[in-house]
Amino acid sequence: MAGKGLGCLLIFGDEFVQYVTHVPTNTICAIFPLSEEPVVYYGMRAFDWYWQYGVGQNWTRDCRSMTYEHQMRDLVQTMKNLGLERGKIGVAIPMLRRPMWTRSLNIQRRSQILENLQVKEALPEASFVDATDILDEMMMIKSAEEIGFLEKAAELAYLMFEAMKETAATPGSKECDLYANMIKASISNGGDLDMIMLDSGSSPMMHAKGTGQFCCTTRRLERGDIIITEYHATYGGYKIAKEHSLSLGEPLKQYKDIFEVCKECHRKGVEAMTPGTPVSEVAKAFRTPADEAGMAYVELGFCGHGLESASFPTVIATTPYLEESSLMPRAPRVELKLGMVFGTNVDIYNPKWRESVLMLGDTILVTENGPRKLTNIPLEFTIV
Repeated sequence: MAGKGLGCLLIFGDEFVQYVTHVPTNTICAIFPLSEEPVVYYGMRAFDWYWQYGVGQNWTRDCRSMTYEHQMRDLVQTMKNLGLERGKIGVAIPMLRRPMWTRSLNIQRRSQILENLQVKEALPEASFVDATDILDEMMMIKSAEEIGFLEKAAELAYLMFEAMKETAATPGSKECDLYANMIKASISNGGDLDMIMLDSGSSPMMHAKGTGQFCCTTRRLERGDIIITEYHATYGGYKIAKEHSLSLGEPLKQYKDIFEVCKECHRKGVEAMTPGTPVSEVAKAFRTPADEAGMAYVELGFCGHGLESASFPTVIATTPYLEESSLMPRAPRVELKLGMVFGTNVDIYNPKWRESVLMLGDTILVTENGPRKLTNIPLEFTIV
């Protein structure tokens, strides 16, 4: 910050705010001054006792919950109190996030977000610059302590996998039992509540369901069902990504063929995850086997992982590719470095057969000895 002449960072996004303040959820933004104490704004008064009085964290003392209008006025006044009325303010915005206090909802690029910040109108003599790279560069290289948290999350991911497998093999189990038992496996062993998306049936939907968006059903599992799932196991906020496919009984040959391509995409992509390899080459390594086999993909690539999924750098392509304005499929000009962590996404289907997707993915740490898979979950099509 000092090197860039910044008086403070104005930070948006739960993952960025948590990284610098330890306040992890439902945050709106944080003011992180160069030499004063940080201020965190969040929207729900119900969290006051948790964040303000040292129950959830004891590092950031100034946590404020207010209505939208009061937050905006208070934020501006706090900036003025810090002498930033004519200062240089760095704005940090996580990938694919649109912060509150923007005038327009139809914005997709960081430059548009920066231009649309309402706080700029209230501080017309201050200068606002994109400082996202400060946090991107720090957060994409994991410390030994962060890796330890991810390794603990990886243990939880394995327990969740075992719960899914055991539930699927139990006669009379329902789809919602899978969901509930996976959550229980994580929470009862010290994990955080996080995303689970899954679907089951002879032809599961293209990107699963769950996490409150679509309810897992009470339908009983049957022989011939395919179960696909993408889930996070989370410990202390640090997320392990896992994608898996499971079959109740011997799967159809078409599914076996799709999964062989899944494995080749994953193998080639992960092999490329070595220090010094450009992100664009890793992305190409993931996609080439699917393209050569004539497969289509819902998601194919990798995303930065840690306190957030789809953090910098992330390259995930779809078929057809996402619109040009999207951040997802474009590869930044970055090379892989030691300590980077990625969640892999291989969600493909055969467009000449039917839109039935199989999933394969894990969490990979870039090391000096090559890519290291963080979970002990097999990269196989599980059959029960």
